[in-house]
Amino acid sequence: MIFCLGAGGTSKVMTEAVASEWPPLLGQILPDCFPGEFDPPECDQVDLIIPEAASNRVNDCFNDFLEQMGVKSKLVVPVLDSEHLHSRRNNEQITQTRSAQTKAFWGLLVAHHCAKPRQWQQWEVDWLSALATQAGIAIEQSQLYEQLKEANQELHRLATVDGLTQVANRRRFDEYLVQEWRRLARQQAPLSLIMCDVDFFKRYNDTWGHLAGDDCLKQVATAIRGAIERPADLVARYGGEEFAVILPYTDADGALCVAQKLRAQVLSLQIPHSSSSVNSCVTMSVGVATAIPMWQSAPEQLIAAADGALYCAKTGGAIG
Repeated sequence: MIFCLGAGGTSKVMTEAVASEWPPLLGQILPDCFPGEFDPPECDQVDLIIPEAASNRVNDCFNDFLEQMGVKSKLVVPVLDSEHLHSRRNNEQITQTRSAQTKAFWGLLVAHHCAKPRQWQQWEVDWLSALATQAGIAIEQSQLYEQLKEANQELHRLATVDGLTQVANRRRFDEYLVQEWRRLARQQAPLSLIMCDVDFFKRYNDTWGHLAGDDCLKQVATAIRGAIERPADLVARYGGEEFAVILPYTDADGALCVAQKLRAQVLSLQIPHSSSSVNSCVTMSVGVATAIPMWQSAPEQLIAAADGALYCAKTGGAIG
């Protein structure tokens, strides 16, 4: 079985091969009662052989564990990272600091013999050590793969999320609009777009300063995102104080309802805006456009229609 050492000296059984007549340990978390030889850095330099459960080398806690599991003999080798594996193969002295060794020490590969006491042979120790080496390499490769996967996910997030407001950025908006335009063109289903603009935002910045302006945009973005309920809908920062909402499978009436909800959500923030000509608090104008995408047309036409509606809203009303 392979143990992964965790915080506080506890260990978890990650994988095992066990005969049917003996109890499995897979997934169990075992207490910190292993002998000192198991602790890093000592364990990366020894193969601990316990020929009998009643060995004088182990403590009462460990003896109780062996007896409970029906273990008569035990062979243990460490599972190490690649740097330690290299040193181990070449019989080199490991001179790293204790903290570095502790970090590199991953766990233990353990063989239990439960039928009767066993005198482990050197070839068995060598074979288990070689197996532990391969396990260490496989574990490290798996960890590197997960780290690479997480790094790629973070890079994708950074490339598609607006750093200030944490909604989708313009790049993601453009990609998603094209994607949905093509998909809904195949299905001949409606696609709606809402363009949003914070009213008199330049005056707000001039009055309260750019830091307050940034905070205002964060709150507005959060309010817009909170008003969008479907996973397929996308909220994006289109530029400056302008936001956009892509609504697949939404007709004109549905988009109008969403637009009204967005404006109400922003107004409910009650952010003071003494320089506004329409309200004492921050408000938002919106433009709504709906189309059934066609292969011979482009999504830019939907953007132009929503922008035109937004212009009408800014000059003569709240929703265009």
